[in-house]
Amino acid sequence: KTTASSTAWTPSGSTINTVTGWPTFNGSQTTINNSTTLSAGDHNISSIDLGGNGETLTVDARTGDVRIYVSGDISIGGNNASITVLGTNTSTHTVQIWVVGSIDVGGSGVIAPDNNIPGQLKIFAKTPSPEGSESIALNGNAVFKGAIYAPGHAFTISGAGNTGTVYGSVVANTITMGGNANFHYDESLANTYNSSANWEAVYWRENAP
Repeated sequence: KTTASSTAWTPSGSTINTVTGWPTFNGSQTTINNSTTLSAGDHNISSIDLGGNGETLTVDARTGDVRIYVSGDISIGGNNASITVLGTNTSTHTVQIWVVGSIDVGGSGVIAPDNNIPGQLKIFAKTPSPEGSESIALNGNAVFKGAIYAPGHAFTISGAGNTGTVYGSVVANTITMGGNANFHYDESLANTYNSSANWEAVYWRENAP
């Protein structure tokens, strides 16, 4: 596996750690804990915590790429809380979320592009020490559409409700599926990750509906 590295860009107020390839912050960051819109460009975030009733982080990628660095955790829960990516069916703009901590999506939480194109959203997670000590979890009726590269994280879909589903691809340290979990691999994501890592899809199984 290849560790995710953000050396291609340096978020404002940070310097790149030459060992890990991840930013070290010298400046202030923003905490997102209510409905917010982020436009094209780079954004420094300490954590994302959305709950309550329909709180939404709207990421507008219709006019340009968006890169979001989260130095803590991402938590999406409550009733219909979401991270929604705005895009078009013909746009080549993407959203990249670089996260240091864990990701937890529960309730009816959603992380997805509004155009239902998983390749428009890519999440990269910093490999923790020890590996597996950080997690990415989808519970209840949570929905994720996109690509996740988290080779050091434990990935879990557990106790999913009738609509709990992943559409896209996941690279993780461990993957655990339970309950009514649904996972649909998107073949268009086969070449999503760094080509130097020599990753390719050799097998997948589509569950019967």
